[in-house]
Amino acid sequence: MPFTVEQLMGDRGKPLTIEQHEMVNQALDRMLEHDYSQLPVVDQNNYPCGLISTDSILRAVNCLGVSHAQLGVLPATRQVPIYRIDADLFEVLDGVRNASAVLIVDSRGCLIGIVTSYDTTDYFHRRAEDLMLVEDVELTLRDYVESGYLDTEGEVDPVRLSEAVQAITPSNRSALLGRFKQALRFYLLKSGESNSQLDAEILNQAFAQHLDTPVLPKPVDRLDLSDYIQLLRNIWDHYQPTFTLEWSAMERLLSAVRETRNAIAHFREVTPEQRERLRFCTDLLARCSPKLSINAAVTLPTLKMQSEIQVSQLDLEPTDVSEPAEVYEPLLEEEIEANESRYAPLALYLQRLPLQEDKVQSNFKQVEEIIQDSLPPSARQHRNWWANDSVSHPQSQQWLEAGWKVSSVNMGEQKVVFSRIGERQSDYIHFFNTINDRLKQQSSLRIEPKPVTGRHWQLLEVSQPGQTHPLTLTLSFARQHRLRVEFYIHLGNREKSKQVFEQLLQQQAAIEAVVGEALSWERLDLRSRIALYHEGAITDTPESLVALQAWAIDAVLRLYQGLIEPMTAVRGAIIENS
Repeated sequence: MPFTVEQLMGDRGKPLTIEQHEMVNQALDRMLEHDYSQLPVVDQNNYPCGLISTDSILRAVNCLGVSHAQLGVLPATRQVPIYRIDADLFEVLDGVRNASAVLIVDSRGCLIGIVTSYDTTDYFHRRAEDLMLVEDVELTLRDYVESGYLDTEGEVDPVRLSEAVQAITPSNRSALLGRFKQALRFYLLKSGESNSQLDAEILNQAFAQHLDTPVLPKPVDRLDLSDYIQLLRNIWDHYQPTFTLEWSAMERLLSAVRETRNAIAHFREVTPEQRERLRFCTDLLARCSPKLSINAAVTLPTLKMQSEIQVSQLDLEPTDVSEPAEVYEPLLEEEIEANESRYAPLALYLQRLPLQEDKVQSNFKQVEEIIQDSLPPSARQHRNWWANDSVSHPQSQQWLEAGWKVSSVNMGEQKVVFSRIGERQSDYIHFFNTINDRLKQQSSLRIEPKPVTGRHWQLLEVSQPGQTHPLTLTLSFARQHRLRVEFYIHLGNREKSKQVFEQLLQQQAAIEAVVGEALSWERLDLRSRIALYHEGAITDTPESLVALQAWAIDAVLRLYQGLIEPMTAVRGAIIENS
């Protein structure tokens, strides 16, 4: 459906104008009085002549060498595009882009309006906000519904919720059974058995066995606004004391919102009354949001960020120059690059939480402390900002990639609950166990994987038969859709670690020749890392994950072969000089 300029202008009154025979001073007085930067110029019959603005006045003054007091309106007028009221809006947008403002006329050519770049921006802002408000209502209703079906542990009871959805799922059983009976009667009539009675029991058995197919309920995340309204109605007694509203009043409000949603979906214009009702509903639902149910959950912030770990915590005495496995987990380093999302620190924060902490609560201010930046106003105004959208929301892409999701939000209290994505842990376990099993089949090397815990990384101790000191390599899913095979260098203090890294770096060409490709040589804040990267994430297709596993196995073997001799030499030098 095309948009017209009439939809953009709405019910505006007659525009303020200046006639072409008047003086510039009169135009300036009029603009100052009404806080305008420009005015349409018309003739005595209200036909448009162009536009006068502060810029066009300055240009005329400069070119003519006269003061503005001596200047008439017409010499300071500039030409702008003119469109009919029924013109296509996107055609008008082209004119606004080139001229910053256009004039609108009626069928007789008389001026009836002006459209500026501010007008077009405001128009599409309103339409975008309407969509956001509708989504806010829908997501908030889902929060209400899920909060009405919690188990004793404070988690959503999937069985009870599924039963509730099944109860509102329409069934065509009655209509289909009626048509089945009519078909049988028609058959009996045509076969001469019209006097025969239908046995109800046999009829129902035949129908159940051959025709009755139950309608499966939709998953909760596939329900629409009408579904959520029905589900809320069935548990309204639970929320009525908070709202102090009878369901009939709430139903009228939600039904009106549903009508507005349908209007938006069919590209119809939303009236001011509809928009006001939509905003009222959003505010009401936010004010009365159910309390967040946090059972045995940690409250952010509790875990130190990588930059806060003191050097004294790293002054260990390992038996090898590679990182001891028992201190690896809290020190797993993931640097944030300058061009990354400002929400990347939140993803890192969640990713570093101990595995036993599968749910965390935070207020919005604590999130800001973690990302070291302010949340946008929409984070406090719109529930859909916190939606788990892996496509269009840069913020949710970060926590989803880290294996977390937003499980509930209370906009009134400005609190959010993050939960681990449970299936993600099993995906990691399956991925790394498959690699471990295949690596153990390598007869030339001894591979000792550390227990797979369901985290995004896996430790491997790799050595040759008879070798005293294995190399500890790591497989880890890094951010930005990458898998990394890495070797960390840590000697107990930064200076020694840097020295070893520099010694290896001097042998870069020889090491990379054995590995078969360029390595990533990374001087990190706490340690140094030598790594290989490959594009891939745990959420990839099964076929892609199989290929990623094959690459990881090959990369582990190649990285080990490239580093074992240089590391043995470095180890010998350290022992000799100690």
